[in-house]
Amino acid sequence: MTHGVLIVDSKPESPDKFDAHLEWYKQTHVPEVLAVEGFTSARLLESLERDSLVAIFELDADVDVAKGNLRAAQKSGRWPGHSTCNSTRSRRSGTSWRSPTRAERCASRT
Repeated sequence: MTHGVLIVDSKPESPDKFDAHLEWYKQTHVPEVLAVEGFTSARLLESLERDSLVAIFELDADVDVAKGNLRAAQKSGRWPGHSTCNSTRSRRSGTSWRSPTRAERCASRT
């Protein structure tokens, strides 16, 4: 059950670095966030001017709990977050992502 969303507006250092920023967001940042407990999916939206993007992270935990988990992962140095069975690669479909289920994370260990 969705408990809420976290919406993030993100801009690169300069407009000419937008493509690199978008690629980093897709390939690195979104999977790292989805590895943290409480974050279940993400959607990226590009501005028409291609100078900023909005990330919408869907949460299956209370917003404050999910944000606390994210802060704890950052402070502990275990970024990206670790989860049961370690495999936390996100599944991508178009510009949407979803976190693997516990069964998917653990399937390779059984």
